[in-house]
Amino acid sequence: GKNLIEMEFRKTFRVTLVAILRYGKLIEHPDPHIVFNFGDLIYIMGKPDQIADAVERLAGTEMES
Repeated sequence: GKNLIEMEFRKTFRVTLVAILRYGKLIEHPDPHIVFNFGDLIYIMGKPDQIADAVERLAGTEMES
């Protein structure tokens, strides 16, 4: 998979990634080189319309093996 820099997360989804909940552990202010794992729960910040758009787009995103 791609890391946050490679996927241009903030530019692509127009929200800020605040934290990731992974296997019960909260990763605050994740490193930009982190790659999402299946089952990660992400915490994002942005305007309501941007959050709604990001959630819809991320829900349709499949993880690469």
